[in-house]
Amino acid sequence: MSNDTQPRGVGGWLMVLILWLMLLGPLRSFWINVGGLLNSEFDQPALASSADWLTYKRWTWIVWLVSAGIAISAGYRLWRHHRKTSVGFAVIALWAAGPGALLGYLAVTALVYGHMTTASPTALILGATISCLFAAAWTVYLKRSRRIALTYS
Repeated sequence: MSNDTQPRGVGGWLMVLILWLMLLGPLRSFWINVGGLLNSEFDQPALASSADWLTYKRWTWIVWLVSAGIAISAGYRLWRHHRKTSVGFAVIALWAAGPGALLGYLAVTALVYGHMTTASPTALILGATISCLFAAAWTVYLKRSRRIALTYS
């Protein structure tokens, strides 16, 4: 097959990844964060006046903001800057905004409350596994895809 018939440019699965990084992933994590915080406050109304809770909420939003910023920048770079460095940054972003953000949330909980989490170990392991598999699958795509090789050469 000649290079003229090979997939090239932003399209196909690459477009799906860019949309995930720039829009769907940050929105998803935003609503998960909102839902988790509101559910906790609904279940335990006394949290609203707790200084630890306010600190926890502030830091959870900081973790979200950093993770969303990294993902959005990676998506933008893949979309607009067709260089190999954009692909490398996207791989780092997938791991930082996924499993890295999960570690950030766990660290915030440990620092504020003195323990890692109140979530069930099964839910935590499942979430971490899904996050790692998601990042790993997209990493393989970015490293092995013909479209990526032709677009970011």
